[in-house]
Amino acid sequence: MQHTNTPNTVELDLNRILIANASLPYEKKMLQLLGGDEARRHELTGKLLSGIEKPSLMMYHVDVLHSHDGHRAYEFLIEYCTNDPSVGIYYGCRGFTKKQYSHPKEIQQFIKEYEALKDELIQKLNRKFLGKDFTYRLLPTDNTDSKTYWLFWIQLQPDEDICEVALPATILIRDIFAKYFGMEVATTPSADQSAASPYDVLLRECATYAYNHAPLFESIISHLEADGIFVREADEEHVWRFMGAPKHATNADFSRLIYLIFSEIIHPQKSQTEDNAKLVPWRLVRSVFLDKHGNAFKESVRTQWQYEGITNAKTDFWRNKIASLL
Repeated sequence: MQHTNTPNTVELDLNRILIANASLPYEKKMLQLLGGDEARRHELTGKLLSGIEKPSLMMYHVDVLHSHDGHRAYEFLIEYCTNDPSVGIYYGCRGFTKKQYSHPKEIQQFIKEYEALKDELIQKLNRKFLGKDFTYRLLPTDNTDSKTYWLFWIQLQPDEDICEVALPATILIRDIFAKYFGMEVATTPSADQSAASPYDVLLRECATYAYNHAPLFESIISHLEADGIFVREADEEHVWRFMGAPKHATNADFSRLIYLIFSEIIHPQKSQTEDNAKLVPWRLVRSVFLDKHGNAFKESVRTQWQYEGITNAKTDFWRNKIASLL
C-alpha cells in the first residue's frame, strides 16, 4: 500500500482556522487605513493593474506612475495576503509590465531604476522616521507573477502604526520616484503631516536647558552655509551637505565641528556633567546633515572627533571659525 503525506480534511480545516485567527489582527490593521470601517472593506480588494483579481490580497493604493516610454507602470501600495499572515503587512513599489512588452526586459529596467534610487530611499526614510534604520529593510522580490515585479518591499514591524509609518513612507517613496522621473504629483494627505521634522526636533534639543540657544544654532548654521561649509540640499528645506573647508573637509572634521558647537556653545553647562558621547544628539544631527556626496553619515561619526584628541590644530581651526561667527 502506498503512503502519502496528503493532509486529511480535519488537518486542512484546522489550518484554515489557524490562518484565519492569525490573519485577523493584520486585516484590522489594514482597515485602519479606511478609518477602521468594515463596511468599506471592499475598497481593499486585491486587483492587479492587469485586471486580474487576487481575492486573498488586501491592497491600499497610494498612486500609480507610468514610465515615459509607456512600457511600465509603478504601483505604490500597502498590501497584505490573508493566506500568509506570517509575512504580515508590507509596502513599497510594485512594477507592472504592460501586456505588449517583454517582461524580462522591463524587469532589467526596474532593477536599474531601483539601484539608482536605493541609497536615496534609505537616506530619506531614515531622516523621516527618526530612530528607525531602513538600511536592510528594503527587500527583493521572489516572483514575477502576472507580469508584476516588486522593485522592493518593506515589512511593517509589529510595533509600527500603519497610518503613521506605512502610509507616509509609501507616499515618500512615490515622491522620490516621481522626482526621478521628472513628474509632478498631487500632494497626498498623510497621517503625519503635523509631525515635526528632524530639524525642528534638533532645534528643541538646543533649548532643553536654562537658555534657549535654538536661534544661536540657526545663526551658526546660516553663517556656515554662507561660507560654503554647508550647502543646502536642493529638494530639502532643512538638510545640508557638509563640504568643509580647504584641508578641513573630512568626516572627522564634521564630527569635530558639531561636537564643538554643542559642547562649547549650545550646552556648555551640560558638557560638564554628561558623557561627551551623549552630549550631541547625533541621531538628529545625522538626519539633518549629510556628507559631501549626499550620503548619511555613519553611526561612527559621533566619536570621530576623539581620534586625534580635542586639543590640536584641527580643533583650533574649527573653534576659531565658530568664534568668528558669534
